[in-house]
Amino acid sequence: MCTRFLLEVPAAETGFKKLGLEALAAAVAKAMSRYNIAPGTDLLALRSGEKTRTARIFTPRWGFPSPAAFSSADAAPAASRAPLTNARAETLTQKPSFRDAFRHRRCLIPATGFYEWEKRGRARLPWLFRRAGTAPFAFPGLWEPDADGHAGVVIVTTTPNELMASLHHRMPAMLASAEACRTWLDTSASETDLLSILTPADASQMTATPVSPRMNCSDFDSPECVVPAVHGLAARDETDSDNLALGLG
Repeated sequence: MCTRFLLEVPAAETGFKKLGLEALAAAVAKAMSRYNIAPGTDLLALRSGEKTRTARIFTPRWGFPSPAAFSSADAAPAASRAPLTNARAETLTQKPSFRDAFRHRRCLIPATGFYEWEKRGRARLPWLFRRAGTAPFAFPGLWEPDADGHAGVVIVTTTPNELMASLHHRMPAMLASAEACRTWLDTSASETDLLSILTPADASQMTATPVSPRMNCSDFDSPECVVPAVHGLAARDETDSDNLALGLG
């Protein structure tokens, strides 16, 4: 899954320039850093332009209308009518919700990290996942216009790598090379080529850091979201013998 991520503009702009992805660098240069991007908000994204080998910046909202949203309000529970935020790579060519967008409306969503949660009883403990060296990447996305002409997007997910597997059975696909990003926006790319880049990222090139549960609130958007914390699995080796007496009497 991917339901929260961040985009740090200086690191992203510099990193995309190093990759030779000038269009992505130009796109993020127009943005503000955001540390807790949530579904339902407008995103910065890049889609194919009208001319071959060109790209266009746009600001879609994160979420597709679910298929149930188009049916009678009495025909499906409210939960099933919630916007779709992710799309499984394995079923993009089969699911009616995504099939046409996969063929014709792909986009890149720049990021410098994403969050996933460790569940401990009732607690939801957030972890921040990045590429090594805080290098930027792009989520492969699909977009769809709504009845008002505003675009909505979903982020494509894949199976987890070793780093993610202990927390969740899915992870977002991460396009980290210029070749992969260009392939995703190439209107002439084959289905085989597109699906071949939707694989789990190399775990050895990623980091996982426990961060403050304050970021569980989507309204909390601050650099404090990425400050390391100690909780859950990160504290699993601590024992009482590790604690120091405070000497307070």
